[in-house]
Amino acid sequence: MDMEDADGFNELPELAIRVDEALAGLGENVAMVLSELNGFLCGILTSPEVIPEDEWIREIWDSEDDSGPFASAAEAQAFRTLVRDYKKSIEDELSSDTFEPIFDIDAESEEVIWEIWAIGFSRAMDLRFDSWNAYLENGDDEVSEAMMNLIGLVTIADPEDEGEQLSEEDLAEVHEAAPDLIPYAVMALYHGGERGSQRSHLDS
Repeated sequence: MDMEDADGFNELPELAIRVDEALAGLGENVAMVLSELNGFLCGILTSPEVIPEDEWIREIWDSEDDSGPFASAAEAQAFRTLVRDYKKSIEDELSSDTFEPIFDIDAESEEVIWEIWAIGFSRAMDLRFDSWNAYLENGDDEVSEAMMNLIGLVTIADPEDEGEQLSEEDLAEVHEAAPDLIPYAVMALYHGGERGSQRSHLDS
């Protein structure tokens, strides 16, 4: 399975490649994949309530052990530093309106698999689920629409969701629109939250 950014290029930034290699190095099915982590960190950065790093970073690997799947404390610290740098690079893109999400690409059909990104975003939402209502109630139509769009995509991406099912035609339209909708929606949330609370995650 290949990866690309929102503009359709298969070449990833060097930092993203390093993060991808670090995630893969933790073992198969041990940690998030890169697209999922990209969505997760977007959720952390746009969360109406700031989430401490010590809490959210444990979500990256599938383990109840706080120390994670690392051979040593030095290895764990190196991974944490790398993820922190990657998070900051995403925030730099959000703040400058140049954000490009990373999506997996089906190697055979070349279909954009945006759902993996959305699942990562939803995992961040789950950490402070009720707080996201703030985006629906802040009086900014652009922000509330962006939040509704992301909720819709997260719901469709959830394989366990048993809510209202879209028609095949509507679902096809969503799949076609999602890769372009996601970056604009996330940037709208980021700037909407910035206006509303003047919060910054750069040092969190």
